[in-house]
Amino acid sequence: MKLFSKILVCFCVFILASGVNAESFSAKYKVSTKNITIGELFWNLNKNNKTYKLNIELKSKGLLSSLFKFRGSYNVSGFLQNNIFVPHHYTQEWLTKKKKKDVQITFEKNKVSLLLQQPAEKEFSRVNIGLLRGYVDPLTSFINILINSLPSY
Repeated sequence: MKLFSKILVCFCVFILASGVNAESFSAKYKVSTKNITIGELFWNLNKNNKTYKLNIELKSKGLLSSLFKFRGSYNVSGFLQNNIFVPHHYTQEWLTKKKKKDVQITFEKNKVSLLLQQPAEKEFSRVNIGLLRGYVDPLTSFINILINSLPSY
């Protein structure tokens, strides 16, 4: 998960900043370090004046994939309000040889209305998600930062 976060931050900041204003944007990128391919990232954004859908797929590839195999799928759909992306439903799936993690978040009226995690978190939550207002998923946050220069939440 930390690897995905680092890759996504670099990817969004340096590569997508010029392309996310398009009605439809798709890209495929090779993820590598020191000329060693570790994976591929697929990005697909579709939006119109009212709604948006964003999908990111990440999968292992290359020599290291036999040692550390992974696959991730990240999806969000929502609507645009004054050119600001507002999420409605977010899903995340992360799969390695040893672990599978699924997350679903539904947003209603500017707050989290549903959070499902499989397997369930073992650690006690320190935050009451029912009290959070204005919270958005990581993908929507990145799009808003890139397009609207909004601060991260």
